[in-house]
Amino acid sequence: MMEAYEVAASRQINDSENPSAQTAWMVSGATDYIDARATLDVDLPTEFTFPSSRVAYLDSIEASELRDDELWRFDIGYRSQPKPTFGELEYEFDISAPTENIYQSLQTTAYAPAGKSAPDFGGAIGLADGTPRGLPPLTPMATFAITKHWRISDIDVAYQVTVENLVGAVASGGFFSRSANTVRFLGARGRTSGDKFPISYSFGVRPTVSNRTIDGITVTTAGGWDLIDTYYEALAEIATSKIVRRPRAVYVHRVHPTDSLDGLGL
Repeated sequence: MMEAYEVAASRQINDSENPSAQTAWMVSGATDYIDARATLDVDLPTEFTFPSSRVAYLDSIEASELRDDELWRFDIGYRSQPKPTFGELEYEFDISAPTENIYQSLQTTAYAPAGKSAPDFGGAIGLADGTPRGLPPLTPMATFAITKHWRISDIDVAYQVTVENLVGAVASGGFFSRSANTVRFLGARGRTSGDKFPISYSFGVRPTVSNRTIDGITVTTAGGWDLIDTYYEALAEIATSKIVRRPRAVYVHRVHPTDSLDGLGL
């Protein structure tokens, strides 16, 4: 009669962040390796659960014959992530905020010198001389990243669509101890890793602007990611008989959508 049993005293475990374990099993009564292995496979666990509740997966099996085809020893190895097998699929995504020039604002606030009104350019951006030329998005003054280890079952198409829709948005409320309108979601990257789906999220930070004066024109407030766009007009300078360009108006363009970033689940 063939029988498989573990030699419990031989266990060696490493219950850490990346757990691993070594165990030994004996199979008696088998006439050859094929029978011994078939008997082992009936009872051998494919996962090893540690006292901390971490789990390691079957990684290696080494066999040795001990006595005339009657007794076999199998040394079993478990590790934190299973090795990829032939034909196994791994999933990865990388989503980044766009960086091309912006030509039209979502919302514009105009400022002009006392007693004057600002020309209405319809939210066009990059005015300088009155011709809209567009401006690139602002670069962050600081960045930070967060990595979360999800269960694979949590990362479905609906969640990925949520991430796609939020990339490029500015947090409408406080986010990780930063004030509203100062944090922009720059992108995310994730890839399956064994039984987990780690995703890294990138964010940029810019402070808000308050009471900034540009040649007598005071901008009372602007979000950290708003574009401040100055329009200059040509004026004749009598003393020098030259044409000079002076600020005629300042526009604060909101160019990124604002949204709650709670949908990221961080």
